[in-house]
Amino acid sequence: MRTSVYAFVDGLNLYNGLVSKGLRRHLWLDIRSLLQQFCLANQHLCDVSYFTARVSGPPERVSRQTSFLDAVESTGVNIVYGRAERRSTKCPNCKKNWMRTAEKMSDVALASHLLLKAQRDPAGEFWVVSGDSDLVPAVRMAREEYGARVLIVAPPGRNSDELNGAAAGVLHVRRSWLGRAQFPQTVDLGPGLRVTRPASWPQQPSGER
Repeated sequence: MRTSVYAFVDGLNLYNGLVSKGLRRHLWLDIRSLLQQFCLANQHLCDVSYFTARVSGPPERVSRQTSFLDAVESTGVNIVYGRAERRSTKCPNCKKNWMRTAEKMSDVALASHLLLKAQRDPAGEFWVVSGDSDLVPAVRMAREEYGARVLIVAPPGRNSDELNGAAAGVLHVRRSWLGRAQFPQTVDLGPGLRVTRPASWPQQPSGER
């Protein structure tokens, strides 16, 4: 009998990790395909939830995100939305203010879904794709209260020793796996519907996969 695997993806944490490591060529990422590469022969990836928030602008950014989320959703991934807020932040060095996007409720939603799944199927395995230490309490509770096996899938550039220490183990994303998990240039969504890789997202070299 195969073990059911449930994955919970912190979308903003994964995105920021890829960008911070210079991996924009991998942004057109098939989340389900990437996670499938972690599965052993006795495991079944039965549920993937992706936690994010809709951006409000500028229009080209909205368009990129919409194309990506439509492509991800077409693979059967459940997308759970929080709320995006624009906040003014002061640079500690130059003292200038700049606007950044902060997500609200995404972490809480991920934690809630993790605990609910762990309660319903404690024999399953639970993968948290994030490097955000705010998720430590939920990971600990899932293990201590329900005996769930929780693993952290650490995004590139987003490693948290505290979060890793709360889990039963850590899996690391290989760059070669990112390359193999790219959507095709155009993704069919259904009869007459399709989305295309955003033009501003560079493509990886053909020999990299």
